[in-house]
Amino acid sequence: MPSSRSFFLELPTELRLHIYDFALSDSDAITITSAAVAGDDPTNKDYIPRTSIPGLPPNHIPLIRSHYDPSLLSINNPVTVPIDPAEDEKPRSAHHQNNRLPHPTPLALLQTSHQIHAELTSHLHLRRPHTSGGGLSLYLSYPYGLLVIKELYPTLLRQARCVYISGYYTLKSRLDPHLHQLTPSPPASTSTSASASNSTHSTRNSPAGTSQARGRLRLRLPSPRRIQQQLQPHSTTTTSTAHAVLGTLVRRVLPPTPAPLFRKLEMRIFYPEESAYSSVWGDEQSPIVEALRNICGGNIDMEVWRGRRGSGVLLVARPNPTSRIISTIWRRLGDSREESEGFVVGGTWPNE
Repeated sequence: MPSSRSFFLELPTELRLHIYDFALSDSDAITITSAAVAGDDPTNKDYIPRTSIPGLPPNHIPLIRSHYDPSLLSINNPVTVPIDPAEDEKPRSAHHQNNRLPHPTPLALLQTSHQIHAELTSHLHLRRPHTSGGGLSLYLSYPYGLLVIKELYPTLLRQARCVYISGYYTLKSRLDPHLHQLTPSPPASTSTSASASNSTHSTRNSPAGTSQARGRLRLRLPSPRRIQQQLQPHSTTTTSTAHAVLGTLVRRVLPPTPAPLFRKLEMRIFYPEESAYSSVWGDEQSPIVEALRNICGGNIDMEVWRGRRGSGVLLVARPNPTSRIISTIWRRLGDSREESEGFVVGGTWPNE
């Protein structure tokens, strides 16, 4: 069957390149995460997982929006998905089909024809990033959004202008309760008997007339109340898989030779609990450490926010193939749930 005539390919090459620029300047935003299915109980003996994506909880399904949706990035009010009984009769592996996205503009153009693919590929390599104010922005939740994009939409990273990753990281001590047994505290009975022994010894050796001093009341101020951020801990499998995916993602968007379109990687990671600051840098699976380890070169600006609910780290990395420059400042994070939520979901998104 003869191919249909293409009036677009009959245009002069210079005009087609201008049309490519116009199409690529179209502003796009995609938000990617996953959500638990309301009413599901994955602890049931006969439970069938709803997804085969590695690292994703069995009762989660991918959730994708072809625009910026801050509600999908919330840590205090995570979204859940109700399932229609008619929809639930379908195979579990087909639940994410309704969330399939149309191809973004660059990928759609690349799949049009061999000639357009060759022209656009060459044009993207020669086209300077600052010639367009638009482009594709990806908003990924941590850790679930990373798992979904790796499994379903890996090609989106090649077309992205900006990648935003936000979420929270739970500590190893909360993931594995057996770690608490490594440094057991002494039994209460030992501590009590030791105190009694010391008290008896003090009474025998004290000079006469000091019994009133021993019975003197002492003022003990209560220690500051610890504020716990009630966030559902991620499983060890989810954390380990997201750790590997994050390293691959960072190397792809910030390689030694910068991608022609990419401009910025921004991460906003919250570490719950007041004592979590040391885990920001000392935990081998900390997402901030993993990102720094895999940025080949760039200008890296970091803000470390510390508060009684936990610590937050904002990392912004821009391509710079000639050097690696890191600057860090410290700020105070408020004690309310709203302030930790506001830190994770960038207030200026997507108007940057």
